[in-house]
Amino acid sequence: MTGHQKLKPLVIGRSKNPRCFKDAKSLEVDYDFIKKSWMKSEICEKWVQKLDKRMIEECRKIALVFDNCPTHPKEISPKLKNDTVLYFPPNTTSKLESMDQGVIKKKFKIHYCKRIVPKVITALENNQSMPKINLWESISEISKAWNYDVTYRTIRKSFAKAGFFVSNENSASTEDEDDIPSEELQKMWLQLREKEEINDDVLIDDFLSLDSEAETSETLTELDIVDSVKNKNNTAMNCDDDDG
Repeated sequence: MTGHQKLKPLVIGRSKNPRCFKDAKSLEVDYDFIKKSWMKSEICEKWVQKLDKRMIEECRKIALVFDNCPTHPKEISPKLKNDTVLYFPPNTTSKLESMDQGVIKKKFKIHYCKRIVPKVITALENNQSMPKINLWESISEISKAWNYDVTYRTIRKSFAKAGFFVSNENSASTEDEDDIPSEELQKMWLQLREKEEINDDVLIDDFLSLDSEAETSETLTELDIVDSVKNKNNTAMNCDDDDG
């Protein structure tokens, strides 16, 4: 909540061993995989249990606050020793979820785009086709945007805005420069417009919100659950696909 310690992002891909991971000695994020790249309760539970083991080793106790996404396991707390899992009431994520109060869109997504868009512009200036960014390259930029560009002040302000505590800081004096639309990113956007890669009526905010309605998980039917149990040992994919 103070923003001074950030966990690694969890990236969910489609393949256990993507080709682009071939020469990687380690990843800068936590990585898991499933055929549709969706979050599943098993993946979430495994992530929480791994965090609990770390807290036991560090002799720390923490609270994790989740929204009511169906893939966030509801019966996991009794299995944990140093983590307590709490849940928001239904339909309150937009107001109470701290990450939705500025961290994801105003900081993380903007800085990720500021690292990706120049690659596109450079390719177009060199009369090349639109560059394809593989999973390894994307993970690298995700890590940089999260570790270097999302500041503790942004995280603290987001928790305060969500009502976790009352901040005595003057909002005007502590305003982070990246809470204001990035001039640098706006210039890049204009460059793409000039190259006729983007229509004039498409705004940078449209781009940043492009995946806001994307499905990231699914609610399983009884038949899906039965099938998942039957095929539990056959879900691991060892594809060599270069995930985009």
